[in-house]
Amino acid sequence: MTQFAFHWPVTSSHSPLDFIVSSSNAQAVDFLESWPDGKNSIALLSGPQASGKTHLIQGWILRTEATVIDKTMLGKALSTEFWNKASHAVLEDIQTVTDETALFHLLRHAESHQLTLLLTSSLPAPEFPCSLPDLKSRLLALPAITIAPPDEILLHGYVMKYFSDHQLRVHEDVIHYLVRRTERSFTALLCLLERIEKTSIETKRDITIPLIKPLVEKTV
Repeated sequence: MTQFAFHWPVTSSHSPLDFIVSSSNAQAVDFLESWPDGKNSIALLSGPQASGKTHLIQGWILRTEATVIDKTMLGKALSTEFWNKASHAVLEDIQTVTDETALFHLLRHAESHQLTLLLTSSLPAPEFPCSLPDLKSRLLALPAITIAPPDEILLHGYVMKYFSDHQLRVHEDVIHYLVRRTERSFTALLCLLERIEKTSIETKRDITIPLIKPLVEKTV
């Protein structure tokens, strides 16, 4: 029986080298490897919470030397200030932006000044709750890249990464048990892994199938 013994710091690694590619996110990976392409200055990357959007764009940020826009400053600073002398920028989680007018002006500024802007959202453009019609139409017209619900390969890698980030020792059969029986949702899987870790610590028991079985059964 193979056993994984992890000894890395208890921090989540967002290194591009650690990103797990599968059929769920391959389209997004391919797009960002060749974008900007000189055709579209703005693009929207969407995917469920905890699907790896922030992790995925780290490679793009490094390659393009992009700046990261603080969305809490929208409406408080001029659009010209956000690029900070760079040509590329990222604005994450636009579904939480409250100043729609400021976001609309940001998009117009990027287009009119030929600046690149990568947006991320947990919602695809058609589901975006916009009250500003002009912003809604702009978002719908953007090139849209979507991270699909995770397949088994991605779930397996996700579980392994969680255990490695948290310095938890597990057997391979535990990982397979989790992947084959949990909901195919990043958010649901993360909640389950956190409960497993908490239970292991509180009971001072190793993470084994007998430990996780009742926790998994509660989620199905």
